[in-house]
Amino acid sequence: MDLFDRCIVAHTVSPSPSIEFIAKFIDKSDCGLCAEAWVGDAHLYQGFQYQQSTWRTLIHDNGGVQSVSRKANCDDNAVMVNLSDT
Repeated sequence: MDLFDRCIVAHTVSPSPSIEFIAKFIDKSDCGLCAEAWVGDAHLYQGFQYQQSTWRTLIHDNGGVQSVSRKANCDDNAVMVNLSDT
């Protein structure tokens, strides 16, 4: 989501979490903006992915930032949480 105007830049859906899943997101989220102007945010819901070094490396190497919901404390990604709760 572009936090400036809250447009969805890219999204992917998968029946199971995998490296291929996040690779799809990264490919779709390359919207032609230069790396200095855009940083991706891979938002996860309390999944195991945030602990996996391969997952974190893939996100980081592609200029992304990892975002994870925490139980009862989702202020760090409240905009995305509110979007999915509506």
